[in-house]
Amino acid sequence: MLDKGYTVIAAVRNLEKAVYLSQLPGAHNLSLRVVHLDLLDGLDKFVAAMEGCDAVFHTASPMSGDGEEGIVKPAVNGVNAVMLASSQTPSVKTVVLTSSVAAIEPQPDPPVRNETMWSDPEEQRARGVLYAASKTLAERAAWDFMEREAPHFRLVTVLPTMVFGPSRLPGKESTGSMGFLREWCIKGREGCCPYYPEAWPHGHFSMVDVRDVGALHIACLEQIDAIGRYLILTECDGWTDLDKLMKELYPAMPLSAPLPEPVVSRCHKPIADPIVTRWDLARMQSLGSPTRSVRQILQQSLEFFRDRGELQ
Repeated sequence: MLDKGYTVIAAVRNLEKAVYLSQLPGAHNLSLRVVHLDLLDGLDKFVAAMEGCDAVFHTASPMSGDGEEGIVKPAVNGVNAVMLASSQTPSVKTVVLTSSVAAIEPQPDPPVRNETMWSDPEEQRARGVLYAASKTLAERAAWDFMEREAPHFRLVTVLPTMVFGPSRLPGKESTGSMGFLREWCIKGREGCCPYYPEAWPHGHFSMVDVRDVGALHIACLEQIDAIGRYLILTECDGWTDLDKLMKELYPAMPLSAPLPEPVVSRCHKPIADPIVTRWDLARMQSLGSPTRSVRQILQQSLEFFRDRGELQ
């Protein structure tokens, strides 16, 4: 946003940890203001942060926490507050919400998934994946608000998959999805994430570069006819092919055993009609915002790890 000349108000939960934002290119001449805001704050703080804004990007959502209170409640509360505060801010014309492919997990899995489909949050809760349930419930809350209140702004939701790529966060060790990728490189799939692919049996692994996610968010703002839900991801060819590619790019990674596809069980329960689902990315492509290939995403993530000394 700063690179494109926008004036940005960045709402963060911890001002001390966000000091690095003032060092970003373009963060000068009052083009960036950092304010404190938490997902569980009252409506008045959200309204105050938005004063005079043309657009709101809501990206924050807890990935871990203490059950429903620590994951689901803040996610839904944050979305509800953003939607209501935006409706009380006449200058806001667009709200862009970061959702997740976790909100598109219909059961049973269809041959092709697209943005018309939704997850069942109760099914996700039953499997113990509260983060996935929180993303489904939070996005649902946003669209329910639009239908119920018919506010003056348009809503666009972006649904990324696993996000990799260079990070601007300071520190010596990556966390979140990049920490996960580093561990996968060190331990191999079987050592790092033995729950794959049984936890995600019908789909190939997919990923997206963080810079491409950011670019699509901006495209959703700048293209005024953009409305509704937009997936963003790059799909891998298959689990075994992904292992081979990662081994090629990082030879020190232990190579996991080949996997037959389609996968025939989900969380140790047989699947009656095993298939491999694909993604319909026509809406993403309609915005003209390109995405990096799987090879590029992994190569550039590995370069980032090496530059930081996280991998040899």
